Amino acid sequence: MRTPNHASTFLATLALLSLTFDDSRAANTPSVPVGCLTYPVTNDTITAFGVPLLDLPKFTGFTTVVTSNTLTVTGVTWTASQYVTTPHFITIRTGAQAGRTLRVTANTTNVLTLDTEDTPLNTAGFAVTANTDAFELYAGDTLATLFGSTPTSGILSSGVKAGTSTADADVIYIPSGAVWVSYYFSTTLGFWVLDGSATNQNSLILYPDDGFLIFRNGVTGSLTMAGRVPSSKLLSKFLGGTVNFITLRFPASTTLGSLNFGAPGTWIAGASDATADTVSVWNSAGYYWQSYFKNVSNQWIEVGGDGSDQSNVAIPMGSSIQIDKRGTGTGTASFLGQPLPYSL
Repeated sequence: MRTPNHASTFLATLALLSLTFDDSRAANTPSVPVGCLTYPVTNDTITAFGVPLLDLPKFTGFTTVVTSNTLTVTGVTWTASQYVTTPHFITIRTGAQAGRTLRVTANTTNVLTLDTEDTPLNTAGFAVTANTDAFELYAGDTLATLFGSTPTSGILSSGVKAGTSTADADVIYIPSGAVWVSYYFSTTLGFWVLDGSATNQNSLILYPDDGFLIFRNGVTGSLTMAGRVPSSKLLSKFLGGTVNFITLRFPASTTLGSLNFGAPGTWIAGASDATADTVSVWNSAGYYWQSYFKNVSNQWIEVGGDGSDQSNVAIPMGSSIQIDKRGTGTGTASFLGQPLPYSL
């Protein structure tokens, strides 16, 4: 859980965590800021947000053997399955796959098995290199660890408003493919449930890049979370022909023109949103996603707008956005990279 002891705005200087690698070749790794991030949530409104801060690393170092879906590490003695009892992720820090985040699906005393989907770790031309490329291992979140296993715990400063249904409870919307799925904390059952179901969803795994929506039935308050900032470029996976809801993965405000999605995949520009990739930003006043596309002149154009350049449209820190990816890209071509927007 990344719930701080007290509410605060994001303070990059709150503390400095020196990430120490298990290899002398990483001795010059920069210190990484740790802090808090707070979003306001208003009664009877829907807020789009994400969690761009990460848990502290449990391991940071190099892999000695790489297969299609495993990383082997020397000099460690982990407990078998300790990183799957609760969700854990790894992020590749250097090399061709720098910025890629993968979930741990199994572990032995020194081997991590990862969910690599359609892109193996040893993909030709896009491979993780043993004894060269570094990675970090850290805990992830579930519905209960992030939003609370009781109504008074979690990242909501005044607690989650539990209820008997979505009509009287706070509702957390979590993406499932191209749709949003509704969850609330049931006062009847005493745990998180999917709307329309009585199954316990406390252990539902949340991914570091998931974007969320919250409908606040409770009092006006705030979402407050603690963690460390990402310290390398990030890769996000967008298969061609899909709709994706993600968080702004860096804890920094940005603009459409500064999103800088790039290699190894390609951001598709076009004459209209019918042929171009689009970014949609949540309009909390109107309860809708406002869409934009990049034209062939490298300008961001509002769908349904007057055709003027909207590159300076602000996207607040911690927002979630919608990405509609055109084309047929899979594998390496489905990854879009973003450079660090700050210096460490």
